[in-house]
Amino acid sequence: MKKWFEFWKLRCDCIPTITIATSLGKSRQAVSKALLAINGRR
Repeated sequence: MKKWFEFWKLRCDCIPTITIATSLGKSRQAVSKALLAINGRR
């Protein structure tokens, strides 16, 4: 849950998904899926 909050907070700060993914060592797709799950969309 903590990771999801980090993803969400970074995204709300207008940081592009690819930048979030690179900084966390994750794929862009993984970050996108996590953000969609947080927002309740699948």
